[in-house]
Amino acid sequence: MKRVAFLLQDRCALMSTALALEPLRAANLFSGTEAFRVTLLSLHGPQAVASVGAHFNTMKCNKKTTL
Repeated sequence: MKRVAFLLQDRCALMSTALALEPLRAANLFSGTEAFRVTLLSLHGPQAVASVGAHFNTMKCNKKTTL
């Protein structure tokens, strides 16, 4: 399993975020295992809000954040 983290800023582009996440989700689905563990981070946590108003649950990122 590989760990992947994305740092989201408020007003991020929903489509860009989806395009980054979807291949990892599909890889997990088609492999039948958790090939990728994805963590969404933000500097202000616990949510990042996309430019179109969609909310992503995130972990607050700081120097001590462990994935």
